[in-house]
Amino acid sequence: MENKQKRQLPHHPNKNKSTKFATVHQEAVVQHYSGPLPAPQNFEHYEKILPGAAERILGMAESEQAARHKLEYEDLILRKADQEAYWRISHRGQWAAFFLAIIAIGCATALGISGREWIASAMVGSTFLGFIAAFLRPVKTCHSDQKDQTRKEPES
Repeated sequence: MENKQKRQLPHHPNKNKSTKFATVHQEAVVQHYSGPLPAPQNFEHYEKILPGAAERILGMAESEQAARHKLEYEDLILRKADQEAYWRISHRGQWAAFFLAIIAIGCATALGISGREWIASAMVGSTFLGFIAAFLRPVKTCHSDQKDQTRKEPES
């Protein structure tokens, strides 16, 4: 952003009574640079002040990037392991529910054959009502709590 202004100095009469004007040129330059490294034109200044500084700054930025990539990879691995554990537990629960339903139906069949139809129908009815309630309940995923969390990326 450049701001250029020209202005004239006020009239100052001197002894000769002649008029003299002076022109002042004023310029302001504002620069903004963002990133892990200094602006390219500043590298030369760093190198003049401290020889080898530009190479050290580049090395520092490269090591910071490598550390960030390592952390992001480790986070990805942990998230994948959490998701796999969630699905294993979920499948185990589904199989357990299936076998419990088979056992309940078998017991209800045995009760029905032995003449206790009311107890058998109550057992089968309560089993199926439990399954219907489980299917109608909203499913909670392992990532539902992560939607609420905001992750702030470090500014580079």
